[in-house]
Amino acid sequence: PKLTEIAKSAESEYERVLAILSLAKITYNKKALLTYMDVLLEAIGSESEPVATTAAAALEQVGLRAQPALIAAMQSASGEHRNQLINLLGAIGARDAVPILVAELQSAQTDHRNAALAALSAIGPASKAALPVIVPLTTPNNDIADRIRACEALGRIGQAEPIAIAALEANIHNQHKVLARTAVRAWIALDDGHHIDD
Repeated sequence: PKLTEIAKSAESEYERVLAILSLAKITYNKKALLTYMDVLLEAIGSESEPVATTAAAALEQVGLRAQPALIAAMQSASGEHRNQLINLLGAIGARDAVPILVAELQSAQTDHRNAALAALSAIGPASKAALPVIVPLTTPNNDIADRIRACEALGRIGQAEPIAIAALEANIHNQHKVLARTAVRAWIALDDGHHIDD
């Protein structure tokens, strides 16, 4: 009862998050975290990095059960809070979030685009719908860092679609060695039918 009270109403966000984690540990049940989803979602938007990181770790432990709440939270989140949500969607392999993440690839915010690309990469083959948006990021009119991330994503998503293969082949002979190597690794991953491993 005391931990439950702290989890719901402690003035300190950090105390609330620690109480939630303690409850989950005591019960040995990740479902216990679901009861406090609203507290965790609020906490990942905290300006306090330890609070945000602890809450994100807790939500990651919940796994796919957190998917609906994370997707719903994306509707109103902005800034670093939005990035945290995007990262979590990738970390838990939230397939239902692919359309939202694809839309995020067209964000004016570079950090949101990068986070969405990383999340889609983490989700893997279920992100196939993102290919038409990722492929244009591999072209010369983009920054080299963006092109590298896009080529890597194509390999991690692991779908040997003609548009993905053509995009990677166009970068294999690039003078920028990191881009060329990344394109080769991704192309080999597609050819082998496996996505790139970390």
